[in-house]
Amino acid sequence: MTCPVCGFDRLPGLPENYLICPSCGTEFGYDDFAETEEELQERRMALTHRWLGNGARWFSRVILPPHDWNPYEQVVKVSFRLGGRKGIAGYPLLLRFTSEPK
Repeated sequence: MTCPVCGFDRLPGLPENYLICPSCGTEFGYDDFAETEEELQERRMALTHRWLGNGARWFSRVILPPHDWNPYEQVVKVSFRLGGRKGIAGYPLLLRFTSEPK
């Protein structure tokens, strides 16, 4: 399964029922709680922006990131899914990162 917030494509289950994404730390059903589908998409987009704004760091201290993990590549995939060909609002934020994550 793929995280709808950061694009991590190795979730151990569906993004629901309080599953926590090891990449961005989103707890599904809590952080993205919403009453409508539109509100859910808005919350997830805000979570994406927050994660990127905080440096797109790996969240989990228990599960190590895959050796080939690149948060910027994975978020590009999810951004186009959320926002169509233009990507998510604020897509230029991705262009401001000048180094690989640590």
